[in-house]
Amino acid sequence: MTTIDNIEDFLRIVREDEALRSAVRRELLTEELLELPAQVASMSKTQDAMLETQNSMLKDLADLRQTQNSMLKDLADLRQTQDSMLKDLADLRQTQDSMLETQNSLLKTQNSLLKTQNSMLERLDRVEDNTNQNTNHIGELKGLFMERSARDDAPIIASDMGLRWLKTLGRGEVVMMADEAQRSGLVAGISQHNMRTFRRADLVIEVADSDGEARYVAVEISYTADIRDTERATRHAEYITRFTGVPAYAAIASVHIDNRIEDSLTEDAPQPLGPDHETKVFWSRLPEMESAN
Repeated sequence: MTTIDNIEDFLRIVREDEALRSAVRRELLTEELLELPAQVASMSKTQDAMLETQNSMLKDLADLRQTQNSMLKDLADLRQTQDSMLKDLADLRQTQDSMLETQNSLLKTQNSLLKTQNSMLERLDRVEDNTNQNTNHIGELKGLFMERSARDDAPIIASDMGLRWLKTLGRGEVVMMADEAQRSGLVAGISQHNMRTFRRADLVIEVADSDGEARYVAVEISYTADIRDTERATRHAEYITRFTGVPAYAAIASVHIDNRIEDSLTEDAPQPLGPDHETKVFWSRLPEMESAN
């Protein structure tokens, strides 16, 4: 019988036992989240199929245009034949009627081809619209996965910053913090938009530093973090310090970052925001979402 003396023993057993790892995953994750990778993979396959259909339609359209050009050339040849037949006056009317009939048939065929071409262009537009919709859905699913992953990793984010996780604040607690600050007159100079954004902060963590002093961490979550995320995380950390009097840190949690914000980030243990401290934002790297096999 395996004895578990500490969290490391438990984690080692979970890593070594596939059945136990699956059981723990089912206990910790919702059914929707467990199915999320499979859903994303399915939607990716659907998008690939749509792109393949789109390429096939483009090829068919090129073939139709080539056929149309060939038929237009045939029509020009027929007109040339008509000019030649005019030399023989006796056969002029019979030949002319035959050529006009052929010409009308070609024009009908041409019109039919144009209708087919327009129909295929409409179908191509619909395929493009569906592809864009699926791309947006996949982006939404990634965003949902990133937010859930970052919230679950809150203790890890705190640990990577050299802090001890105490609590992940719920949305209601953040709203209460903002409302209390408003009642106390601490929101002077802050726009209504920024206060609304603060109330909807992605993640706020209560932590303790190495001396056991209470601190906060304001985290912005994104698949690819950009300057808006760093500015929002910094602003929220400043608001928390103003509202509570407790020093706060700014952090982002993302899979990728915009190259333009590299110089404003750190992956080392940062200092809380303040006039005498470094103001770099901590970057917690989130793992790339894996597709189900």
